[in-house]
Amino acid sequence: MRLFSTISQGGKTVVMKREYYNDKITSLLNDTDTYEEIQGDPTKKIKLKISKFIRSMKSKALDKRKMKLEDVAAPLFKGLPKIHKEGVPLRPIVSGFKAPTRGLADWLKNQIPTTRKISGLEIRNRKELLDITKNLKLNEHEIMVSFDVNSLFTNINRSLALKELKEYFEVKRQDCAIKGLEIDEMIEGFRLFRKYLF
Repeated sequence: MRLFSTISQGGKTVVMKREYYNDKITSLLNDTDTYEEIQGDPTKKIKLKISKFIRSMKSKALDKRKMKLEDVAAPLFKGLPKIHKEGVPLRPIVSGFKAPTRGLADWLKNQIPTTRKISGLEIRNRKELLDITKNLKLNEHEIMVSFDVNSLFTNINRSLALKELKEYFEVKRQDCAIKGLEIDEMIEGFRLFRKYLF
């Protein structure tokens, strides 16, 4: 039996044997440094904890009804083939469309600016990078490097990320006050989201 899948870059479609795909997915999930096997489905318990947190929030800039999801389900795990890499590894994707954390995540996402707003630069794809750098002249003592980070999201230190977020919001305290946001509530929201991320 064959499986059709979109590749991780370029939007093309790949056909592969289902057994080959299943072996690659199983290999990813067997990485005990990244993933932990749990007993049972914690979705309902997580929904209750998230709902309790949302009810306790005092922020004025908040529509609690949009943050609560009634029809929740465990996120789906899949892999997109990276055909440009040797051995065609899979890029792990977790679809949290019905996850109990989704409403909270959507609200939190809208409270922080995009990387583009912070740094003034956003590169969407390889072509855009080539366009930006084609006329770039490096000095004699400069070099251009490219890093390929393996499992970036799962390797981000949670405590450090929360510390950086708190510092960012402290600097932007006036903006938060204008929006009626409570900084400690936002940090607790991020902590819960990261803790209960499948």
